[in-house]
Amino acid sequence: MTTRTRSNNNNKAIRTSKRVKENLKKAEKEEKIRAKEEAKAKAKAAILVSSSSSSGTTIATIPCVTLNQIRKAQSKSNVSKLDQPVRISSKKVREEIYREAEEAIGNKEIAALPSYGGRWWKCKVRITESKPPPLFRWFRGQLELACLPHIFEKIEDMSDTENQNYYEEECKQTALENRKVSNISLFSLEHKMPNISYTWTSPNLETFRTRKTIMEHALELKEKEHTINRVIHGLGKKGQLLKPIKITNQLALEGGLYRFERDGLWVMGQEESWQQERKQELNNDSSSSSEAHAQNHVHGHSAEKVKKIQPVDCYILAHREQHKKERLAELKKEKANTAPHEQNPQCTSKSNKISFTLSNAAKELRLKWKNLTEREKEVYIEEARKLNKKQLIDVEYAPCHDQKKPHNNNNNTQDNNVCSSATSTTRSSTESSSSSSSTSNNMKLTTATTTSLPIDITAIPRLLKLSIPKNRSYKRSTNQYQLTPDQIENCLQAIVSHYQQIMNTVQARGLHHDLANGGFDLLRERGRGRYDMTIPQFDEDPTFKFLNDPNAFWMPVVRKILGEKEGGGGVRLVHKGSFMSLPGAESQIYHQDGVHLNQRFQKPCHAVNVFIPLVDLCMKNGPTEFCLGSHYLGNEHFNKDRIETPTPLAGTPIIFDYRLGHRGLGNSSNDIRPVVYLTYSTENKCFIDSVNFSKTRWKKIGDLIEMPLSREERVNRRRERLEEEEINQAMEMFED
Repeated sequence: MTTRTRSNNNNKAIRTSKRVKENLKKAEKEEKIRAKEEAKAKAKAAILVSSSSSSGTTIATIPCVTLNQIRKAQSKSNVSKLDQPVRISSKKVREEIYREAEEAIGNKEIAALPSYGGRWWKCKVRITESKPPPLFRWFRGQLELACLPHIFEKIEDMSDTENQNYYEEECKQTALENRKVSNISLFSLEHKMPNISYTWTSPNLETFRTRKTIMEHALELKEKEHTINRVIHGLGKKGQLLKPIKITNQLALEGGLYRFERDGLWVMGQEESWQQERKQELNNDSSSSSEAHAQNHVHGHSAEKVKKIQPVDCYILAHREQHKKERLAELKKEKANTAPHEQNPQCTSKSNKISFTLSNAAKELRLKWKNLTEREKEVYIEEARKLNKKQLIDVEYAPCHDQKKPHNNNNNTQDNNVCSSATSTTRSSTESSSSSSSTSNNMKLTTATTTSLPIDITAIPRLLKLSIPKNRSYKRSTNQYQLTPDQIENCLQAIVSHYQQIMNTVQARGLHHDLANGGFDLLRERGRGRYDMTIPQFDEDPTFKFLNDPNAFWMPVVRKILGEKEGGGGVRLVHKGSFMSLPGAESQIYHQDGVHLNQRFQKPCHAVNVFIPLVDLCMKNGPTEFCLGSHYLGNEHFNKDRIETPTPLAGTPIIFDYRLGHRGLGNSSNDIRPVVYLTYSTENKCFIDSVNFSKTRWKKIGDLIEMPLSREERVNRRRERLEEEEINQAMEMFED
């Protein structure tokens, strides 16, 4: 062996000895760290023992449970001794507990955020395991995450207690959501917490991943909702009726845009409709109160100040007794399912008896009032008007005497009267809304055709006899968002004459089967007794240039919705035509005119429809019913609680999102219900509707055959011809 090989071996031995020494030092350090951690764990356990000695629970060690122990614990009837922190060896069991905790945390997060337009937030929670795994606890024979109450404490509540209604109706409420902080949960905080990630989805389908951003967005949505209620509905933040205010065009556009983004609907002049009714109410109230004051002054005493009844008061009086019973039953059930040291002290008295008074019910119902739809609130608004008028009449004609009346502590009589009246109003809301709407006798059929099928061969001759009476009058609203009477009359004449020509052509050429199979390029059937017509006269006749005018009074709203600037840049008129509902027409199937351009993400509005009714709409002649909020992805289904049916005057445009679900209601009147519709889109959007506006799908009907002259028209023409001949003869005699 040479000297070089010996030196190399010596160097290797030295290196290995150094590595061994380094490994020994690392092992000693790790042992010291482990010893420190064990000492800390023992100290924490000692703290837990001392802190829990007062409550009677002593936990000196943290056991690790197996599957057999879990099964035995779940089968036992007396599991009070198992209320202690544990570790779980099975990863599958830990994952199941994490999934249950995720659902409970998500429900708590949703309930802590305010709703927007009747739609709630969504929260997706994901719990991933940490190293070492977190502690768990036994509770009534079930295992759950020990630190869960402290996770609930970090959730900031931005909403009121009306979100409890969401728990009862929408969420699958679990017992985990009622857990309170205890010694075991405090002890679990000293150990490793699980990793929790959140993904929030707002009601307008925006995604957030941090709590700061969702708080800012929730406040923004809350302010938008207040603006909508103040501008569009005349309601304050607490649901009270506001006095008429001066609404500028900028504020009207802002409130209307917020409402369109939330509900997908915009009725022109909607910000002024409630003000006219409110002014009339105030005038009636002031006149009645002044007369009562004058009469009382004559009798020698001043008029008492009458407190005005609010709609929310009628709602509370109608439901507080039932709400009290339901809440008491819930509290009793909650008490039975909750451990004694975790019961809610607010719901129990000193004698450990459950107490829930009418005042508590009134507070919760007052907060629940905000989530009611406009259709549900109308009943109580109308009831409040009636009660206020009756109250003024009672004060005005009250007997005048100086004798003091005895104080009556029982107010059940008045409450019961209000409750019974509100309940009866609720039952008959549908009947009253339909009976109070009066149908105008503008356009009538000369023969009764209320139930005949329009595509029947025998029915076509009768359907040709649509007539429009002359010298008709139109109701005019105070706002400027309405067509003129001449414009309405011209559109009516064009639509009715076009319909008559098509039906005459179908009868003359025997195209009944083609009509039954869907229609033609100029007329398509959209349900029994309901037709979609393309009117060539709208493009050819300069009388109807107001429909193509880029400066029409509804265009600022269209540009505001589609995000275009003033001047009409980028906004294009895709199609225009007319819908006509005949007497006896059935209700349409709920549908959407177009689908979303992207099925994965919610995109802004790419197209709108503008409906302009040519008659005063009422529930009898079949207005259009809209499902608010159905233009959002995932909300396309029909929801009866989100229904709104506008009934504006003739010539008032109704603008809605192209994706909004709607349907035309049945026409039970004796009049036709024609509507002019305009579809707008932006040029920079990929919007092509090959279904509704296809040029190749429908059969071309060809040149239309003019309607034959009626007997009266022939008599008039013969009379005119005879008069012209007499004039010519007289002129010839005069010349001779």
